[in-house]
Amino acid sequence: MKKTSVGEFSPEYPPPFPQKETTASRLFEAMAEGNMHCYCLLELTNDDSMNQDFLVRYANSKLIGLLRLPRKSVVGSPLSSIYPFSKNWVQCGRYFDALQQNKAIMEEFPLEVFEQTRWYRHEIVPLSENLLSVTAEDVTEQKSLQKQLVRKAFCDDLTGLKNRNALVQFLNSIPAENTRVSLILFDIEGFSDINNSFGVDAANNLLRSFAKELQGLQAGSCYRLSVDTFGLLVQRQDTEASVNQTQVVKWSVILARGHEYQGKNLPCVLSVGYSNAEPNYRSGFAQLLGEAEVALSAARQAF
Repeated sequence: MKKTSVGEFSPEYPPPFPQKETTASRLFEAMAEGNMHCYCLLELTNDDSMNQDFLVRYANSKLIGLLRLPRKSVVGSPLSSIYPFSKNWVQCGRYFDALQQNKAIMEEFPLEVFEQTRWYRHEIVPLSENLLSVTAEDVTEQKSLQKQLVRKAFCDDLTGLKNRNALVQFLNSIPAENTRVSLILFDIEGFSDINNSFGVDAANNLLRSFAKELQGLQAGSCYRLSVDTFGLLVQRQDTEASVNQTQVVKWSVILARGHEYQGKNLPCVLSVGYSNAEPNYRSGFAQLLGEAEVALSAARQAF
């Protein structure tokens, strides 16, 4: 590919800022303006690595509208005067990387625009030694939707606690060395009866109240694993003692009391099962959930 500089013509790339209008330049502008996303051409203006900047050689109407500036204030201006490098260093740094590596880059990074941070998917293509083609697609809404989907996958909407998926994922990621891990499961007995006797709103209020009390223990990470089953994951160093029966009973007493709805006390009788894993746990921490569930099942049968 022939390298070009601003003002020269190549069959592959029409002049980004031509001295006079040509068929090629009109075609280039039509394609740029037809782009659904922000588009610009940038030219490296200083080879001094300490003072490098880009000159905006072309910007389509979509980008001009985003910047809320007259075209004459954008085209021909240093990029740093439009996007302060100090606020958008990731984006601008990747522009320099693309030229240095002579390699196209496609990445998503945040851009601060008018005191708002929005996410853009950038396609950065070096056209010559000092010329870049940049397309930026606003993906803020997509990122927000993705975040919501992740939250739904790993969080419980009613209580705000992490869910079973999150617990399993975390157990699979814990390093076995120098860590004691305890998982305590609390099951609210007769929850369906509470739902039938006091109503759905009261039952939901009990679940939210229980979740709040569980977090209030400040003993570890809290989870809602099913409709009426909650988990408390406690991590300790190998020099600390594991969770014991006395501690579990103490927490259970705290969690079972003080739940009300519209002036009525809501019953909260608990079955509890737990399991401890010592450092270098042979079965792996992923097995901890199954062992705690077996213990909880035994407690339910005893109840």
